[in-house]
Amino acid sequence: MVKLTGRKKIEIVRMQNQNNLHVTFFKRRAGLFKKATKLSTLCGVEGVTVVFSPNNNRVYSIGHPSVNSVVDESLGVIPPPNTNVRNPLIEPHQNANVGRERPSSDSNARPSETH
Repeated sequence: MVKLTGRKKIEIVRMQNQNNLHVTFFKRRAGLFKKATKLSTLCGVEGVTVVFSPNNNRVYSIGHPSVNSVVDESLGVIPPPNTNVRNPLIEPHQNANVGRERPSSDSNARPSETH
């Protein structure tokens, strides 16, 4: 009788190979955003997830119902209706050249860039 060993534990340390690091980051980011979307859908919660790329040149975010509304609500900032007043924490994020994940049924969706 052959005894199966099952999954082996790996040591959790930063990856040295940059190609593996980027592939792992994008796969795990997608999984994290899927989990956040499911949590929001199943439990009816509002939430924001923000992830910075390994080389810190891109920011990815997802929020339910939106990043702006959740951050504004959590800070107690409610902009007057029909104005362009924005939260000072959100404005730099929106003005930066950032990638954003949008909830989608397509699991292979790429982040869109805003300019």
